[in-house]
Amino acid sequence: MTQIFGLSPQAGKYLKEHGLFEMQTCSCPNCKIPHIEIAVNEAYADAAENGMFDDGPSLFKHWLKHGIAVYEYIQAEPWSSGPCIFLALSGSPMNKDNNPILETLWNQESIDTAIDIPSSRFLNSKERGFTMSADNGIYVLETNAAPNGKLFGEKEYRVKHLQAIENVEYDELAPSPIRPTGDFHSMYECRPEDKEHCAYQEAYRVKFHSTNPDVHIRNARNMWKRCLVYRDLNKALLEAHRMEKEIMDSEYPILEYGVSTIRIDRVF
Repeated sequence: MTQIFGLSPQAGKYLKEHGLFEMQTCSCPNCKIPHIEIAVNEAYADAAENGMFDDGPSLFKHWLKHGIAVYEYIQAEPWSSGPCIFLALSGSPMNKDNNPILETLWNQESIDTAIDIPSSRFLNSKERGFTMSADNGIYVLETNAAPNGKLFGEKEYRVKHLQAIENVEYDELAPSPIRPTGDFHSMYECRPEDKEHCAYQEAYRVKFHSTNPDVHIRNARNMWKRCLVYRDLNKALLEAHRMEKEIMDSEYPILEYGVSTIRIDRVF
């Protein structure tokens, strides 16, 4: 899933202060406001291919009050259940390296925070005319406990609120799939006679949906790091439901996938 976080709040403030606006008559016959301010901008580039399914954003050129233009570009594309696209502004089209407008950049802490919480909190996504899934849940991880010389077959449980749980299947060491040339190829098309397309699908599966438990535990050690370890499943489930209630009673009561259990047959 492609998640487009758009421009940073700082960039929005920059455009509000320096951007060019023109007055237009409101088209609503019942509106009591005779004129509205419209930002002067236009799409100048298509970044569709940066999306997971060629659904990346259009990039806009914004005119400023003193007659020059600034351009949106993709500042960062971290992966979290798909590409997460963060935009910033530059004085040159598609040129982030030579002329970025520093005050419009996302800082790394903001990017890290953004991809770790439900994206519905980001209002700029709604302003751009689309909505996004929270893609979150409370996940109880079950793994094997390391043998201590007396007990074997014991389990450990860790509980965490996570977004994009399918990241546990992502194999960072596998080669990236290469899309076949020629006609557009969707991952979800069935082309059993097309060997190139079938190879693309298999490479995609291995990269993003690995069935290898060694891949799963490598990711899990990062995703559930620093979690309290339970030896009793019932106690872990009690903690999971406590966290669920805390989220549902919060300002953002979003928990798309509820409480689930993930089992990996490896020692954490």
